[in-house]
Amino acid sequence: MIRIPLDPYPKPRHRTTKGGRTYMPKEYQAHQMALQAHLMDYRTVVDYPLLGPLAVTMRFVRPAKRDHRKDGDFDNYAKMLTDAANGILWKDDRQIVEAHVFVTEGEEGRIELDWWEL
Repeated sequence: MIRIPLDPYPKPRHRTTKGGRTYMPKEYQAHQMALQAHLMDYRTVVDYPLLGPLAVTMRFVRPAKRDHRKDGDFDNYAKMLTDAANGILWKDDRQIVEAHVFVTEGEEGRIELDWWEL
C-alpha cells in the first residue's frame, strides 16, 4: 500500500472555451502532476507498468476542517487517481476489473492506494 500526502482532489468536468476547445483547469493539472510524481517513486519495486487485470483499493481521506460542499463524489476521486496512474503503475485504467473506494475524513488529507494483479 502506498500513502500519498496530498489532499484528495476530484476530477472536474472539462471546460470549454468560446471557440469550442476543451481543457482541464490548471489546478487539476497541477494536482495530477504532483500525484504522478509521488506514484513514480513506487515504480522501482516491481516491473511497471502492469499489463494484466487488476483489483484496487483506494482510500481518500479529506481534511476534517475543510468545507466539503464543493467536493466530488467517490467516483470523481477514483477517476483522478486511476487516470494519474496510467502509464506509471498500470498501462491503462481499463485493466481495473475490481475496485473498492472509500472516502473518509481525518486530521490531514491523504490518498492511500493498494493494487494487486488478478
